[in-house]
Amino acid sequence: VGAPKGYQSGTKSGVAFLFSITSGAQVLKLAPADGATDDEFGYAVALHGGRAVIGARYHDLTPSGFVADAGAVYIFSCFGGALIKKVTAADPSAIAMFGHSIAAQGSWLLVGAPREQEAGSSAGAAYLFDFKSSSSYAQRRKVLPPFAEGRFGSSVAAFGGRALVGAPRARNNVGAVFEYNSSVLTDAAEEVILTSAVTGWVDGSAFAMTVGGTLGSVVAMDAETILLGAPQAITY
Repeated sequence: VGAPKGYQSGTKSGVAFLFSITSGAQVLKLAPADGATDDEFGYAVALHGGRAVIGARYHDLTPSGFVADAGAVYIFSCFGGALIKKVTAADPSAIAMFGHSIAAQGSWLLVGAPREQEAGSSAGAAYLFDFKSSSSYAQRRKVLPPFAEGRFGSSVAAFGGRALVGAPRARNNVGAVFEYNSSVLTDAAEEVILTSAVTGWVDGSAFAMTVGGTLGSVVAMDAETILLGAPQAITY
């Protein structure tokens, strides 16, 4: 459980807690040694293969100079809480918010950076990392959206070799969600599974999305179903 505005290494440095699903008891309290004020560590969390993956979307980096709010992701062992790896983008940029969203599944770790600007102002990006148990967690690919201002990477999900990436600010905040094969995650979406024009895009469940609906703010998936949130949509 993330508490991104919790006080640990300063105001809003953030903290995360690991609980036993059996007893409900707290097992671990997790925070990075290099945490700092306003990092918001714990904004995004994921569990997979005995590892806890936690995003600090406003973490400042100093790889060569100072990169404000670039973001970082920390991987901890669920057995004792030792830090396994701190993961950052190979090309960190200011205000990218890397770690805003996280999905860990199978051999892959997918991280959203919704304000990364290579494709345009607040266009966003998603990064794919090797997540094998014996891996170095190397970055395998950076995926960019086909449009600017969408905040692509605001949400991510993965299941069974597929991945979803949400861009809730696309098309006048109507929102869009893209599906990829996460094993090959190419630069262009294999299929735009849900994207709404101003007049709405209707699928089998007959919904219509208008300007401001922000479809794709949150996404989830399993073997047969996808679940998409549009928290600003108007319903009648």
